[in-house]
Amino acid sequence: MLKSVANAYREAYRGLPREVWYLAIGMLVNRSGSMVLPFLALYVNQVLGESGGVAAAMIAVFGLGGVVGTFLGGLASERWGPIRVLIGSLLLNAIGFIVLSRMPDYLSFAVTLFGLSVVGEMFRPANLAALTLLCEPALHKRAFALNRLAVNLGFSIGPAVGGVLATFSYQWLFWLDAATCFAAGVVLYVLLYSHQADLKRRVAPDVASPRQSPFRDVPFLWFVLLTIASFAVFFQLLSTYPLFLKDEFHLREWQIGLLMALNTVIVCVCEMVLVHRIHHWNQLRTIAWGSFLMCAGFGILPFGHGFGYAAIGVLVYTAGEMLAMPQAMAHVAAYSDDRNRGRYMGVYTSGVSVAFVIGPLLASWSYSRDHFLGWYWSLAIGAVVLAGFYLLEQFELGPEKSADL
Repeated sequence: MLKSVANAYREAYRGLPREVWYLAIGMLVNRSGSMVLPFLALYVNQVLGESGGVAAAMIAVFGLGGVVGTFLGGLASERWGPIRVLIGSLLLNAIGFIVLSRMPDYLSFAVTLFGLSVVGEMFRPANLAALTLLCEPALHKRAFALNRLAVNLGFSIGPAVGGVLATFSYQWLFWLDAATCFAAGVVLYVLLYSHQADLKRRVAPDVASPRQSPFRDVPFLWFVLLTIASFAVFFQLLSTYPLFLKDEFHLREWQIGLLMALNTVIVCVCEMVLVHRIHHWNQLRTIAWGSFLMCAGFGILPFGHGFGYAAIGVLVYTAGEMLAMPQAMAHVAAYSDDRNRGRYMGVYTSGVSVAFVIGPLLASWSYSRDHFLGWYWSLAIGAVVLAGFYLLEQFELGPEKSADL
């Protein structure tokens, strides 16, 4: 039994190029310092002295910057190469966090935060574009899963350390976030910058691209729209979900933190093996069911109560996350080509950023009217997204091709 489990893990991680591991190391270093964003609303409320509503609006400001940054990051990756964009984004982000810590009032803080988000979120499409060029298409799903593993490991470290440091001074959060951005930039420069020329040679400039612009690609735009819908539900995790668990399930803060940690632990332990085992599954249908489970994990909340029932919801939405997210990134990589992949990745990640803005806003509006309303529409969106991806499969590929994914 133990031997078979060990073999499953060995097979899941085997065969990935060392450059993919290098990128994951850089991501781990960077995300281990993710301390400012989790405590952003508290900082605005307690240090700048703004109201809770103003503090919550800062999350939307960050999300809006992300919409711009991810799109620009895709364009910049095509023009200058993804590795350069990755390193530049990290180093400028380090400077941005230090500047942000010196902003004395709401307006200057909001403007600086928007600029910081634009620069910082350019990292996302460049990261995905680099991964697609650093390994063969057959390895893309596992490469994306490994990258997500690094992100989740980092997020399990950063907020925990940040919570301790915030009890002494919030300034430590900005300086350590800046330090890890700088360190990650140096790591990627040392380990990967020498591969910049190799990545450029992999893009054949004389190959005609059948999909030059994602904005004229109707099936892809529908894919992004369905992604926005499912992620808008998922991002309630950062807004009304903790409030609901406290107000309606009467859970304590440590119990809520434990539930969120459960999600991270499951992803870190299981996702790589799962992605490896289901590599032959139909891609769009896997995304469809994964997206539905992401929504259903929140949508089932009104039908039970207590810590154990909330844990069941975590298991459901985590299973959906592991099914949908690596497959979705791999789908965009396969759907585009070397000449326009940066733009496609930019539009896809911009869609995720849009969801980061509208999801919490819609959830807050729903929660102010009825604590259960947001979970009902989450379930409805899950059903719509499930049907939408199945329809998209037929529209995009045709029924004769759908079984070959």
